[in-house]
Amino acid sequence: MDKLEFEREKVKLEQTIAIIKQILQDENLDLKRLYNDFVGDREELWRIADRKKLHISNLEVAQDKPYFARIDFVAEEDGKTSTIYIGKNGVMKDTDIIVTDWRAPISSLYSSGEVEIINVKLGNLTSKYLNFEGIYTAYHLSKKN
Repeated sequence: MDKLEFEREKVKLEQTIAIIKQILQDENLDLKRLYNDFVGDREELWRIADRKKLHISNLEVAQDKPYFARIDFVAEEDGKTSTIYIGKNGVMKDTDIIVTDWRAPISSLYSSGEVEIINVKLGNLTSKYLNFEGIYTAYHLSKKN
């Protein structure tokens, strides 16, 4: 990985963590509002609150290590690249997928033989919120005939 790509990935990681922190803040505020303003059956409140608490818990895990792999889809026709990041927990903001859950069907590509795997030693990629050490793995997929 060249220095420019490394810097782009560092920025992407920091942006992803910032998005997760914002979603976490919003979800915690929603949970507080839910408890304060809910009108209805207590059991329904608990069901909704439990789902929200699980979502918050998953986001807290994702905040520490948002993703572990990247898949680049390279169009053979024009060379344009689309990228997805795969993590233990999926992260969505509005309708945008920030991190794809590893259990999603598209994520199975990273463990299949359909992609070229490129491992690059990162060393320490440190941000204000995360110290990530290890192997950065990018998976490049191109259409096979």
